[in-house]
Amino acid sequence: MTITSKDYGYTQDGRKVKQFRLENSSGMSVSVIEYGCTVTNIRVKDKNGDLRDVVLGYDTLRDYERAGASMGAFVGRCANRIENARFEIDGVTTQLERNEGRNHLHGSFSRKLYESSIEDDKLVLRMNSPEGDDGFPGNMEVTVTYSLTEENSFVMEYSAVTDAPTLANFTNHSYFNLNGHDSGTVLGQKLRIASDTFTEIGEGLCTTGRFLPTGGTPFDFETEKEIRKLMPDCEFGRWHPTFVDITAKGNTKQKGMEHILEYFGMDVSETMAFGDGGNDIPMLRFAEIGVAMGNSSEEVQQHANYVTTSVDEDGIANALKHFHVI
Repeated sequence: MTITSKDYGYTQDGRKVKQFRLENSSGMSVSVIEYGCTVTNIRVKDKNGDLRDVVLGYDTLRDYERAGASMGAFVGRCANRIENARFEIDGVTTQLERNEGRNHLHGSFSRKLYESSIEDDKLVLRMNSPEGDDGFPGNMEVTVTYSLTEENSFVMEYSAVTDAPTLANFTNHSYFNLNGHDSGTVLGQKLRIASDTFTEIGEGLCTTGRFLPTGGTPFDFETEKEIRKLMPDCEFGRWHPTFVDITAKGNTKQKGMEHILEYFGMDVSETMAFGDGGNDIPMLRFAEIGVAMGNSSEEVQQHANYVTTSVDEDGIANALKHFHVI
């Protein structure tokens, strides 16, 4: 296995960013940048022996800095949402930054620059998160390690050391299209998930702590199914926010929603409302529709550009055209 590097670009504040490429003897490779520990490419051979890049992403560092979907990035200090941006440890309540409506989502690890080194055929990226970062208590030393085996396994290892009780819940935020990022929609692909439960989602897309059975729901993938076959049954706004966002206070234009629902064989009566109607929420969700439907990195950035400039009717209509929905 080899690891090579090249200059990838400069952040908006002038810091140099490198890209590393991990490659094994069979030709599989993974590319990672120091900004956000972001996985920019995973190239693997398909059944015909042709290499395909199976993760979505952007083409430039500036695109990664501007985007809001954490595409391919390492996220933390706490992946997913913390309701009301508040938690308690040992009787001490901590108030975090509210970065998604009234909640805290993921944190800022995806937007930080990491120090890199190559150690024992592994790419190691390190970062210090100071006391008060996003509102979290304690200083935290974070280490992210990426390696690629000769058996075509891409291994991610996370570790952290802190000097105070705090939260640490990390993940990688890649979006996948196993036919290749430029192959179109993922709806015809088959999926199996070896799980008979899923986490219930409440108001504001925050988990309630309850685990519900998948049987009789759109999340029942214990047997292999095409993704598209379950889409018309899914209550998008609550169970699968990646595809459609429906806000409670009308920021999403009715015309735009009807086009999306029609595409998935639904009508408005089948949807569920959520959220506080903040402008940032519907803009992010509409951008993610393009990601979820498997568009290329260039198309995804076009979607994001359209939907982050405005939530007026023209902006939504233009975004929908780029989603190929209208």
